[in-house]
Amino acid sequence: MIAIGVASMDARGETAMFLERELKYVPVADFVPLASDALAQHHGLDSKKAETKKGKKPGEPDGLLIGGTLIVSDAQLNKIVVSGKPEALKIVDDLANAIDVRPRQVYVEAVIAEVELGKKISQGIDILRAVESIEHKGKQFKIADLLSGGQSGPAIFDPAKIGEEKLVFGAGSKNETFLRTYVAALESTGKLMVLSRPFVFTANNQKAEIASGERIGLPTERKGIFRSRKEKQEEEPAISFEEVMLRLTFTPLINSKDEVTLAMKLRNEELKNRKALKRGKPEIAVSELATTVRMPDKGIVVFGGIARPGGKELLVFLQPRIVSGTPGG
Repeated sequence: MIAIGVASMDARGETAMFLERELKYVPVADFVPLASDALAQHHGLDSKKAETKKGKKPGEPDGLLIGGTLIVSDAQLNKIVVSGKPEALKIVDDLANAIDVRPRQVYVEAVIAEVELGKKISQGIDILRAVESIEHKGKQFKIADLLSGGQSGPAIFDPAKIGEEKLVFGAGSKNETFLRTYVAALESTGKLMVLSRPFVFTANNQKAEIASGERIGLPTERKGIFRSRKEKQEEEPAISFEEVMLRLTFTPLINSKDEVTLAMKLRNEELKNRKALKRGKPEIAVSELATTVRMPDKGIVVFGGIARPGGKELLVFLQPRIVSGTPGG
């Protein structure tokens, strides 16, 4: 049916108006329902009653007829061909111009650390003021002047107080960012140990996840293995795997060119009793912390609150940076 529809449309090439467009950033599977709704409104129809024609074989284009407008979509090429009146084609073309644009991205650098608690550090976030000042790129910075919050929620460093961008993110081969200089100073106290320094790019309003941990093999049941007529049947243990992970998930939402909202969740899993592994029944303790914070672009947010064995606590540093894009670039 689709091949005939496309052929008849091509046969009308001189008289029929059609639009051919390859989408760059939006999948046709997401675009076609939006175009269908827009055309249905234009024709005064219910988009749910649109006539759909699926390709007979995998990879063949799909067709959708709304009123007198036909949309043929090819998922492999991420391309649409629309046949109809000029005003209908303009609706689809305008819609594509509006939404088929390079999505804005956010680069997020993270530091996941462990803080040793004690008399002067009753909670992990207290260590932020254990270093009163640092030297970064030849300049002295007082931490108290840069830091806000941290008493009953996340602490935030305002990049505007640090100065020009090269001071915040660094430049050159060493790429000495303010975050790395500050964390190095905290490490020098002997009370903070960095566990990992991941970084990730994610599209605006899309969830990103950073995870590390181990997969533990657990004996579950025994399977009989018959090797030969002369040999006895042997038993071989079946193994299943249980993950014990530290997971950090976050979703950045760009509010403006200089502000980001971060929805963050930290999940820590700890194996409590390794002896129970032999019985195939691991005891896993789970702690979670979730928070949402609105912060300046290039700022640094720090949050903690999840206890670790040995009188320690997790501390997470996140620094988002809006990565601008230009359509068609």
